[in-house]
Formats: sequence, C-alpha cells, structure tokens
Amino acid sequence: MTLRLEAPGWELDLLPEIGGSIAALRHHGLDILRPAPPAAMGPGQCGSYPLVPFANRIARGRFVFQGRQMELPVLQRFAPHALHGEGWLRAWQVENVEPGRAELSLHHQAGAWPWDWTALQRFALFEDGLRIELSLRNDSDTDMPAGLGFHPYFPAGPETRLKMAADEVWLVDDSLIPIRRAPAGVVADWTDGPRISDRPAIDHCYPGWGGMARIGGRDGDTLIHASVEAGFAHVYTPAGAGYACVEPVTHRPDAFNAPADEATGLRILAPGETLAVWMSLSRPV
Repeated sequence: MTLRLEAPGWELDLLPEIGGSIAALRHHGLDILRPAPPAAMGPGQCGSYPLVPFANRIARGRFVFQGRQMELPVLQRFAPHALHGEGWLRAWQVENVEPGRAELSLHHQAGAWPWDWTALQRFALFEDGLRIELSLRNDSDTDMPAGLGFHPYFPAGPETRLKMAADEVWLVDDSLIPIRRAPAGVVADWTDGPRISDRPAIDHCYPGWGGMARIGGRDGDTLIHASVEAGFAHVYTPAGAGYACVEPVTHRPDAFNAPADEATGLRILAPGETLAVWMSLSRPV
C-alpha cells in the first residue's frame, strides 16, 4: 500500500512493505527520483531505499568480529557477496503519519545477522525539498558493527551531469571489492560536473566528498546533501540504464574486512547505542 506525503510543489510516495522504499518523489510533476512501476516487485525497482545495518558489499558474506566468525546469507543475483544489509529486504511498520511527515520502523531479531537492532526512518517534506533521517540502535547485549546509507536512483539521460568534489576513489577487483585508493581521475573525476554518459560505467566509492553533490540536466538540477556521518559517496552509473545512483553511506564497501588501522567509517555500537544519518534532496531556485 502506497503512503503519500505532500508539501507545496512536492509529492512523496512511500512503500513501507517493500523495504521501506520511496516509490516516487516529484517536484511540480517532475520525477526527482526514478519512479517505481505500478506493480513494483522489490526495492530495486523503486526510487530509493535504506541501507541498514550495513551498506554495499561484504566479501563473500564473511567477516570476523571480536574473535567471532560471521557468515551472512548471499542473494544469488549478487553472489558471491552479501549486499546492503537486511532493511531493504523487509517490510517496515508505519509508526506515525502527519501532514508532510511519516515515520517507519523495523525491528530485527538476531538470526543470520547475530544482533538485535531497531531502525527508524523519518521522512519530512518541505517547500524546499525532502529530508530523510535514518537511525540504527543496537538492541543486543554485546557490541555490534554497524553502517547506514541511502540508495537513491536519479533519472539520467545522455545530457545528465554529476558534480561532486572528491579527490580520491576506491579501485576495485573484478568482483567489485575495494583494493586501494587512487586519484579520482583514474576512474572518474566529477569535480567539474561532466556528463555521466561520457564516463565508463561506475560502481565505485568516493571518500571525502564533503556531503554535497549536484545531478541533473536540461530539466534542472537536484542537490544532494548528507550529514557528516555519511563520509563516503558510492556512485553507481550502469551504462544505458536510464538512472544514476549517488549513495551517501557511512563506510566504504567491505569495511568489515578492512585492516584494523584503516579509517573505513564502520562504527561499533555498544548495547543501546544509536547511529544516525540524514540525506536531503532539493531543487535550487
């Protein structure tokens, strides 16, 4: 069932039962996010979905945490790695709805992911755009590794440009697991706002992006802002797909298997501790 929020000039459609996803975000009738089809079968067809309790890939679904070997389920279509956590694969509960606002929750009991946790999404639609807050609380009695993020899909055509200040990018192996950092231009440098179609297909993480990006073209631009906790932007631009993703995330892919002294962005939540992040989408005047 679709939940609609409205503000002057804006419409937001949510699909709580499909991963707590966004079905559509429109500004004066223009699609700001890729709209979901009327009978969307999963979050991968939607405009955006939450990443919780981790973002992007964990190599082969395995990692060691505080001496314990963890093994996560791997979806066949994303094998051999675990991808994007569990929040996008679960139905969320509607907790509260007010004019222009909604709150969704998801409670997880320890299973394949061996910790209890609670996640909240708060959507607020204003005259100047959308703000989403995503939080994760560790409900277990032991420490839990944690990460969060957003996975928005922006409509993209031949003239769509992306502008983002990031000096470095993570290079990846053949299975898209990071291997080392390099100057952004080795993959794609977005500093001057080039056309996405002029760059190769991208599925790479950019550290130090400053929490700001601009994407758009002939119909105008969308501004992406994120909180300081989202220190990484994962850019996904499959060739000819008609969309591009700029994903604010708290950690780089496979942070769970990174060297202990690396600043990956991965958080360790003590029992009862909460990690929170936000993203806003707006249209410049």
